[in-house]
Amino acid sequence: MTEVGIDIIEIARIGDALSRWDNKFRKMVFTASEIEFCEARSNPVQHYAARFAAKEAVAKALKSSKTLFLKWTDVEIVSHENGAPTISLHGESETLFNDFKLSLSLSHSVNSAIAVAILSDK
Repeated sequence: MTEVGIDIIEIARIGDALSRWDNKFRKMVFTASEIEFCEARSNPVQHYAARFAAKEAVAKALKSSKTLFLKWTDVEIVSHENGAPTISLHGESETLFNDFKLSLSLSHSVNSAIAVAILSDK
């Protein structure tokens, strides 16, 4: 089985949400580790947007194979030392998808962030 999810978002939309809702938006959508990672970057909004797109892409890949409710923080984007993003699942999704492999690719420009998530058999 292979499922794919893709998402693209305008960075300005995430910037607007961060400005308008500030910590409420951050805490609802991102884990403490994701917030720490993004805030340590020279342009945090680009990194928040890439992680938001990644969460959407992961949700699309997961939901195409099973019906479940995901909290934003059930999907955590973790960056390795080499910069490669990986996915850490929490809550119900961690149990349901433990036997599958999730792969992720992220990119962003000045205006947009995009993510592709692939769910496959291990």
